[in-house]
Amino acid sequence: MSEGIKSSLENLTLSKGEYKGMGYNIAGQQGLLKLGIGNLNMREQARQNFLSFTGAFINYLDKLNNYNQDNKIIEDGIAQAEVNLGTKVNYQRVGFDDVLKGDAKIRELGKETFLFGNKQYSRAQLKALGRTVQENEMAILAGEDIDPIDLSGSSGFTFAQGESEVLANSSKNSLRLGVALNEQVNEEAAKKIYENYGGIKQWSTAAKVVENLLNKKPDLAFFGENNQTVNVKERFTTLRDTVNNDLNSDVVKRKANQELQKLYSQISQIYSWDEIKSEIAQAESGNNPYAININEEGRGFDVGKYQINSRYLVGGEGSYQLNADGTPSQMFADIKQILDKGLVGVEVEQKSSYTGKKPGFDMGDLVGKDSIFNKEKEIDYGFEDKNIYETLYDNNLIDENWNMYDYNLENK
Repeated sequence: MSEGIKSSLENLTLSKGEYKGMGYNIAGQQGLLKLGIGNLNMREQARQNFLSFTGAFINYLDKLNNYNQDNKIIEDGIAQAEVNLGTKVNYQRVGFDDVLKGDAKIRELGKETFLFGNKQYSRAQLKALGRTVQENEMAILAGEDIDPIDLSGSSGFTFAQGESEVLANSSKNSLRLGVALNEQVNEEAAKKIYENYGGIKQWSTAAKVVENLLNKKPDLAFFGENNQTVNVKERFTTLRDTVNNDLNSDVVKRKANQELQKLYSQISQIYSWDEIKSEIAQAESGNNPYAININEEGRGFDVGKYQINSRYLVGGEGSYQLNADGTPSQMFADIKQILDKGLVGVEVEQKSSYTGKKPGFDMGDLVGKDSIFNKEKEIDYGFEDKNIYETLYDNNLIDENWNMYDYNLENK
């Protein structure tokens, strides 16, 4: 059969082959088309992802900028609070290493506290204070005739600076605070103050104590000028109301207060320490031997059942170690002698570190002899009564090593 002539079977076979080839070609074209569409989709998705990332990043930068602006406002608020309260901020933030060490729970991660003495303020409160500072600055820039807010007494705290540092080797001073929380020592110091240094007038609750005493004994009287009998309750009420009446002039109030102080001394001569101590304890601390209270004016804090002022317990600048004329204070020396007796045999082992080799989280926190897994389980309380340590620690007066935070010493 000639090569140029094909049988019907051959033609059919060729046609089928061409058809299949066309099908394969179409399938191939469809595959390429799908690849092309897929590639376009991937490119569009990548573009969308980029735009989404860019938007998210811009939002992040915006939020970061707002956060930094908020922090600046809060830093101004902290400065204003430090000036108003007369004490330095102790800023603490729960970090990942705190969670790993077991000092905080995972839900507390990032939690912030702003402590001024043992009083805590929120971000919102400090932000409100900070706004007043910035509004004052804007008013001055606008040319308004107002005085700038004086923040020269602040510590200059910034979030970059972080939390307050403790004073190295200050454990001797903080141990004196611990001794002062011992109920017997606290009473011995209070008795010394009452009997040797002016009686009830040494306590800020003197008026409340005297009022309670006179309610129990309303007929108490003593001889006044010209040997006339004076009803103490009537005279006390008159003098107290005169001092507290804002309508009276400063001269009148000052004269009434001087006479009131004299009356306190006379009452202290009538009542012995054992007769009056329960009234002082109730008025000062509600009979709580572990009471810690910051003074209203923000200077120093009062310790224990009889609320001995910290400026009599810890010496140095701002304390009562020296009299106004620069001579040593006998009252401070007497209290120190009482405290030092209580310190005999009390020692605290100072640890160079609890975890790691350097501040912050590092591999040394996870491995080695200084790791979190080798951290001592028992705290060295220093005293048999562990409530003493926990009271000072919970009130943010000391760290784990019994060292005092610096703001406490600045405002004894």
